[in-house]
Amino acid sequence: MGEEHSEIATRHDGHIDHIALDVLDIDKAYAEILAAGMEVLEDEAPRFLPFWTHGVKFFTVRGPDGEKVEFNQMLG
Repeated sequence: MGEEHSEIATRHDGHIDHIALDVLDIDKAYAEILAAGMEVLEDEAPRFLPFWTHGVKFFTVRGPDGEKVEFNQMLG
């Protein structure tokens, strides 16, 4: 357990590497994140990926403990 705890404590991206949150309006969420002054990790956001039937748009921010928080919307 001690070795595992040491690895977690030294992670660059926080204790939780990545968490994803579904949103209904990715563009509105992105505008609110920018207005709040949060650090967006992608150069061009929101990004599109061809997942599921109609694709998904997403962007990732740096959370308060260094973790990555992804906001995504399934399109359709």
